[in-house]
Amino acid sequence: MNALIQNDLAVQTSAADTDAGPSPYQLLSRHRTLLLIYTAAILFDTVSTIHFMVQDGICLELHPLVRVSSYYYGPVLGPFLFAFLFKLLAGLILLFYFKHYARYILRTASVIAVVAGLYNFIEHPPVL
Repeated sequence: MNALIQNDLAVQTSAADTDAGPSPYQLLSRHRTLLLIYTAAILFDTVSTIHFMVQDGICLELHPLVRVSSYYYGPVLGPFLFAFLFKLLAGLILLFYFKHYARYILRTASVIAVVAGLYNFIEHPPVL
C-alpha cells in the first residue's frame, strides 16, 4: 500500500514538472530587453521623483505609499525603496505568474513611467 502511494506521488510530480512551462531563468533571459527597458523607465521616474522632492518638497507627491515612505525615510531613500524596488519586484512577479500578459503590461508600465518622469522634469525644471 505504501509503495502505491509513493508511486502515485512520483507520477503526479513528474506530470507537474512537464506542465510547468519555462523556468524563471528562461523567462528572464527571454524577456531581458523588455526588463532592461522597464528597469530604465522606472529608474528615470524614480530619479525625477527624487529631484522634485528635494527641490520642492515631499508634500507634492501624489502616490500615498511613496509620500509616506519619503516622510519616514527621506526624499531619496523613500522613493528608491518604494517607487523603484517595489515596482521592479512587481514587474518580476508579473513576469513569473502572468507570462502571457507580462510583455504587454510591462511595455505599458514603461511608457507610463517615462511619461511620469518627463512630467516631473517639465513641471519642476532643474535649477542650475
